[in-house]
Amino acid sequence: MQISSFDTLSKPEWQKQHDQSILFVKKYSGKRITTEGFRHFVELTYTDLLRSDVSFLIATVRGDRGPALAGVSFISGHGEDACLIVVHPFYRGRHVGTSLMSSQLTKLGEISCNVALDNIQSLQMCFNAGLTAGSLHIGPTGKPCLKLHGEIRNNYTPTTSILEEGESICHVPS
Repeated sequence: MQISSFDTLSKPEWQKQHDQSILFVKKYSGKRITTEGFRHFVELTYTDLLRSDVSFLIATVRGDRGPALAGVSFISGHGEDACLIVVHPFYRGRHVGTSLMSSQLTKLGEISCNVALDNIQSLQMCFNAGLTAGSLHIGPTGKPCLKLHGEIRNNYTPTTSILEEGESICHVPS
């Protein structure tokens, strides 16, 4: 599987891929994405990709006739405006969505998204990608949703020390 960004494509190449991705999302989303998120994706322009809070990624796999689209991911406003990931049914359960979400997190540095509580697969994908639940609210469709957030800190330094072989894990004062 290969995750690709559209930062380096020409405008005609980008438009072709965007159009194909819109059809892909319509066909395979299973109506699990919000109308607002889909609208943001449809209205995405080539110049929007220059913004630091917008990212459009695809996952492709090798097929008999060349690369085949396995998943699409779009995030705008670090996820506050739109956050959608759609995976082809054949590739679900194979961590394509998790790979897309992880790649988005790496690219953007910070992501927020809302996931309906009855959407267990999407919640699992977000948790697998390192997002954490922050709050519970009623989403735009009237369903209870979790607000999830993920952040990569570039200045991360581990606070735990590496244990030497044979060293006790539990340090209890006697």
